Amino acid sequence: MYEISYLFFYRPVFMFELLAASLLFLVYLKPRRGFGWRAAACVAACFAFSFAMPVVSYDAIYCSVLFLAMFAFSVAAWCFVFDERVLNVVFCCIAGYTVQHIAHEICELLLLAFNAGGAMASGVYSSANPFFGDDWLSVFLYIADMHVFAAVYAFFHIVAKRRMRGNVSIRLKASTMAPLVAFMLLLNVFFSALGIYTLTEDMNAVGQILIHVFNIASCIAAMIVLFEIPRRKKAETELVMLEKLYKRGEMQYREAKENHEQMNMKYHDIKHLLGTLKERRAADDEIAQISKLVGSYENTYSTASYALNVVLGEKSAVCRGNGIDFSCIADASRLGFMSETDIYVLFGNILDNAIEAVLALPEGERTIGMLLKNSGELVYVTVYNGFGGELRFDRGLPVTTKADADSHGYGLKSVKRITEKYDGEMHLSAKNGIFELSLVFQSVAE
Repeated sequence: MYEISYLFFYRPVFMFELLAASLLFLVYLKPRRGFGWRAAACVAACFAFSFAMPVVSYDAIYCSVLFLAMFAFSVAAWCFVFDERVLNVVFCCIAGYTVQHIAHEICELLLLAFNAGGAMASGVYSSANPFFGDDWLSVFLYIADMHVFAAVYAFFHIVAKRRMRGNVSIRLKASTMAPLVAFMLLLNVFFSALGIYTLTEDMNAVGQILIHVFNIASCIAAMIVLFEIPRRKKAETELVMLEKLYKRGEMQYREAKENHEQMNMKYHDIKHLLGTLKERRAADDEIAQISKLVGSYENTYSTASYALNVVLGEKSAVCRGNGIDFSCIADASRLGFMSETDIYVLFGNILDNAIEAVLALPEGERTIGMLLKNSGELVYVTVYNGFGGELRFDRGLPVTTKADADSHGYGLKSVKRITEKYDGEMHLSAKNGIFELSLVFQSVAE
């Protein structure tokens, strides 16, 4: 059970390769407290387990069980290190296992190129002593091909960085993960073992190459599917959330429109009452109080867009109540190409984002500016505001710093969605404590 063989020495080598490949993806998960000692304990336990696993047989079935057991143990060990859902850890580990398998299969192809494929294939699944005979060549070539592992791991490090950067949230259900993990384990373990075990029987070099190429292609396809599923899931969730926010904005606009119309009626009534009081020579303080109320309403906006007037009136009131200096110059004469709801939601989200940012600043530093202007057939929107701390961008949008990242950051995504709906362009910048949002639309002259 513990006789000296290639497989006896390959177990800890495989565990090292597996742990390193898994870390390519696991590093983007949230670690537990005491990450250093937990990670050290995890690695030590995994290597101890790899040495403890007995080699009962050298056939494909038992070797598959052996590698599956080491994989399962590594998943459990990583769960001790990272404070994440088990499914998230499984996702990263199965991705790592597939990367390890791709690198291993490429090495097999290189060994075949050196006419050593037969020795290597039989070595992993046999009881041959690697310190005698031709197996020395297999060991030497395997060590020489470690640069292949380094190259493959480096490539998938770049892939992982692009796919899992920022606040990673895999959020796959067990019903989705179970068949995917089962398929990839069969691909990585059983089919590979079966293929290599068959290679040692009666298959020529061409057949061996085709099986290795098929394994590599299958693993790459599986990796694409593995990362495409959470991406699509996230995109679907984001789309549903944006639709809900848009519907909410639509309802808010209807309510705000009704309130605005009622305020218009009350404004005219109060203005008429003020004139009557002046004629009757009412008390100066009473007249002054009513004049102040009327004056504050007269300060509301009167552009060519009713929806813009409503949203500017709402947000300027919020700014006054929070000590925010809000300045706005708006020429809405060319906004006719956009629906009232889209105008309300677009500018509402822009200003909400700006207000939220400046509220983190001390009073006296809270400033928001907005400019809406036309030039030829182009409509320009520029909004700037102060912000504290540092902003990090991901795919052109700032990454939220809130703990519950899945529930935030949709405001600017909604702005981007509406902008793209009208074939506009959005540009964001953050320099020297000033965040600036710029939109450009093409409008047909009315």
